[in-house]
Amino acid sequence: METLNYNIKTWLSTSENKELQNQIMKEEKEYIEKKEILDAIRDGLLEIKEARSSGRKLMTAEELLNEL
Repeated sequence: METLNYNIKTWLSTSENKELQNQIMKEEKEYIEKKEILDAIRDGLLEIKEARSSGRKLMTAEELLNEL
């Protein structure tokens, strides 16, 4: 991904292309944020699955809020 970013930045180095460059970088940032969110959801679901199969008790939402 870094190589792609470098190539895009090099290709879009002229001032008239700054708007297009900013839009591409914004879309890439949005993709990364979505990926991070989906990864966190997947990790949480895997934790629940593991806890159910092993019989381990997970923290309730109320316990989590009280801890904060």
